[in-house]
Amino acid sequence: MLRFIVLVLPSWATDPLTGYKTAFTYMDTADKVRTFNTVWLCLLGYFAVCVLAACLVS
Repeated sequence: MLRFIVLVLPSWATDPLTGYKTAFTYMDTADKVRTFNTVWLCLLGYFAVCVLAACLVS
C-alpha cells in the first residue's frame, strides 16, 4: 500500500530484513513526524483523486 500512495519510498521502508515497524521504531522523532505527515497527506490526496474521479464518472 505504501508503494501505491508514496511515489518514492525511503530506504528504510524497502529493506525486507528490518521491516516497517522495526525501522520506524528506531527513527528520530522528527523523521517519524515527517514520515507520518507524508503518508497522511498522500492518503488525503489519494482520497481527493478518488472523489474527483467518482464525481466525473457520475
